[in-house]
Amino acid sequence: MKVLVVDDERISRKAVMASLQNAVSVDNIDEAEDGYTASSMVARGAYDLILMDWSMPKMSGLEAVKIIRKFNKKVRIIMVTGQIERESVLQALQAGANDYVAKPFKVEILREKINAQLTSGNNT
Repeated sequence: MKVLVVDDERISRKAVMASLQNAVSVDNIDEAEDGYTASSMVARGAYDLILMDWSMPKMSGLEAVKIIRKFNKKVRIIMVTGQIERESVLQALQAGANDYVAKPFKVEILREKINAQLTSGNNT
């Protein structure tokens, strides 16, 4: 499985990457510091899963999801965010995110969300 972790804070990216490696079997993990970079990376290569932060400079995670969905309908996108208000979650799902996990999260929750996405193929 090839995964892209997107977060503007290096420490947060590293924490998500460590949790990801403890949660599921991953062949390759790439990282991006903003939505603009993430969109460019997805345009150049295939990913099975993207873990996307919401609030970032240059381009937010929400904006990046909208762009990514224009050229890649299949990649599974999980928003990793502190934005857990119902309206924010609905915005993310309407933009094309498949699910979300609230920061801080437990590895077990991340594993459940990832497994659900990779086995279902449906938006949640």
